[in-house]
Formats: sequence, C-alpha cells, structure tokens
Amino acid sequence: MATLTFPLSRIEGHAQVVIEVRNGEVISAHFQATEYRGFEHLVQGGPAEQMPVIVPRICGVCSTAHHVAAVKTLEDIYGITPPPVAIEIRELLMLGQLIQNQATSLFIFTMPDRFGVASIYDVEQNLGADDATASIATRALQVRQVGTHLITVAGGQFIHPVKAVVGGVTSGISAEAAAQMRAELSQMLPVACELFDTYWKASLAMGARIGTWGDDAPACYISAIGADEPRYYGDKVRQGAGAGL
Repeated sequence: MATLTFPLSRIEGHAQVVIEVRNGEVISAHFQATEYRGFEHLVQGGPAEQMPVIVPRICGVCSTAHHVAAVKTLEDIYGITPPPVAIEIRELLMLGQLIQNQATSLFIFTMPDRFGVASIYDVEQNLGADDATASIATRALQVRQVGTHLITVAGGQFIHPVKAVVGGVTSGISAEAAAQMRAELSQMLPVACELFDTYWKASLAMGARIGTWGDDAPACYISAIGADEPRYYGDKVRQGAGAGL
C-alpha cells in the first residue's frame, strides 16, 4: 500500500494531507495539522502588561491583530479609554496589516492556484508575460511591502509590533514619516488595484475551468464596520449571508 504525503506550505502553521492508496484505490485521506499552540498556558503567571508582546508570536502573518487585541483586552479589564490620536494610530496599524496580509494571502498564497502553477514566480514562465502578468511577483511583493512599512511606522516594527500599550501608544508619527508613507501608499494603490483585477479574472476563469470554487454552499461573512466606513480597529461587526461562485 502506497502512502502519498502532500505538505501544505501556503498556510500559517504546519499541515499536510496524507492519502493511502491500495491497488489504485484511495483507502483513506486525512488532513493533519498542528493546532495546539499552548499560549493560554505560556502566559499564565506572567505580568499582564507583557501580553501585547507575547501573544503576537502566535502568528508571523497576522501578529498585528493579536498585538492590538491584547492591548484592547487589558484596557477593557482596567476600564481605560485611550486618547483619540492613539486610536487613529492603532487604526493605521490595522490597515497596514490588512494590506500586507491580503497581499500575502491573495497574491502570493492563492494567486498561483488561480493560474494552475506552483508559485507566483512561475506565472510568467508558464503562461507568458502579458500586460496582466508581467512582473506579477515583483508587483505583489511591492504591495505587500507597503503594508509592512505602514505597520512599522504605526507599530514600531513590522514583525510583532510593540507600539500599542495600555492607555495609548508609545509615540506618535512624525509629519515627515506620515508624508512619506502617504506618498508610498498613493503610488502602490493603482498597482494593487491592477493585481486585484487580475486575481478576480483568474478566479472567474478557474471557476469556469473546474466548475466550482469549492465554496458553493451559502455561508456567513463577517466584516468590520464604522459609522460611515470600515473601522478595522473598532468592535462593531456586521454579519451577512453570501454564496460562492
């Protein structure tokens, strides 16, 4: 009996699919993942103020959200409301994560699947370079980088930010840094829009090619909301029903 093992490298953590085959027939198939991280035990007995720099180690992709969530949790416990400028900086921090996280997830992790290749670096080699796919890997990394820069500006550092503390943030953002960040974001916005258009067209083509996206059943989606625009730092969410392709 043959055992086929397929490691999964495009997720946050370690996982694999193990398929057992006998005489050309699949006997069993298992998805194996290491889910238990033990952070709820690692933090026991530690000073509360250290939690915002410990819990982000749960993930190297979305550590920003864990950092902010830990600070907000402690502020709720202590009954502390941070000043408006600190909230705005935290909002920028979350927006930075949104950019880098989505660029990583959409363009680097799942874009290759849309084109039927193993890596984003294989798109041009396997499909040829047209206006949509020319330098696609470089552009994807550039968009991701602008998100990491925003996290660094608002959070002090990219991986595992440290700037949010109970009651506020450790420092503000200088006018020079803000202007430079604004210019960089403005420059990358059309690039990100072009990449998303390419991703969406490739997704539609993939769905037509294989007949499904794999999520055709109706599902519920949750999004952050604000009074007049998304507020990713806020605590209000909207749940709505949706469906796949």
